[in-house]
Amino acid sequence: MENNVPDKNTAEIINANTTIFLVLTTLYIFSRSYTSSTATLGFLKGRFNSFCGMLLKVAIVAALIYNLTFNFLSTQFDINKIELEIKERLNHTHIIDFKNYSLDLVTLMIYSLKISQFLFASCIFLGISLLVPDSSDLADTHASDSSLIAYNSSISSFCKLWAIFRVPIVFYSGYLNPYLNERLTLFFILIFSNVELTFAALFLLIIKSKNSAASFKSQTDVGLFALTVMSYGIIRYGINLMDLPFQLSRMNLNIITSVQSALMISIYLFLTEIIFPKAIAKVQETSIPPESRHLTKFTNDVQLMDSLVVFEDLKK
Repeated sequence: MENNVPDKNTAEIINANTTIFLVLTTLYIFSRSYTSSTATLGFLKGRFNSFCGMLLKVAIVAALIYNLTFNFLSTQFDINKIELEIKERLNHTHIIDFKNYSLDLVTLMIYSLKISQFLFASCIFLGISLLVPDSSDLADTHASDSSLIAYNSSISSFCKLWAIFRVPIVFYSGYLNPYLNERLTLFFILIFSNVELTFAALFLLIIKSKNSAASFKSQTDVGLFALTVMSYGIIRYGINLMDLPFQLSRMNLNIITSVQSALMISIYLFLTEIIFPKAIAKVQETSIPPESRHLTKFTNDVQLMDSLVVFEDLKK
């Protein structure tokens, strides 16, 4: 970690590009939420999809606030971004005053970083629970397979529960420092984060293999989603666990930072596709006028009656 200091000019370009893509991703998520079949305020009525959508919006907004404040504060003093995102603390202050109010931008940056990171992983598990096919999504040959339905239900339930119960674990992990030394605390946090993302990727692969004949609720490529989640976990947390036999250069660190940001934005886009599916079925159903539906039904009934009359004539 001592040499993980990217070249300043290149790092500024990478951070600026990441912020631009985060702004575009945020706009896309909010616009997609209003054109999706998922109700925007449905979480007030207990709708699970809308609750997941709300958490995804909070996570992306927190990530955007973190990147904006980081870009500004990095012009005030040197910040090692890789070390900051792992330790989640910075021994600086930068107070801004507005009328009778004051705000420490460093505190804002740290809390937005924490919120975005633990909600990001929770949204991944919630997205997996939404992606699991139920009995109505299975093919006719598997629709009555109770073992497969129970298997899917258990994975979905576990992902929902873990997405909620992991939040206090991650939040209070920072209070382990008085009991453990800093390096050991960071080691446990990196192991925990890497393992849970690896399990998330394995769950996705299991879902894909077990439900090969199912029609998923989303058009998301499950295999590619699993590969993206696993790659993000390795690059974000796994590399810091490895004792590499060589020293990473500043150029290599810049590449790692760029790939990490690209994978994070890709996961946000995957989750958007899962949580906010396009309302295709609803549009197709409502695109036919009510009069045409009644006329079509009446025509089908007449054709059925004609067929029965012909059949009775042939019997005679």
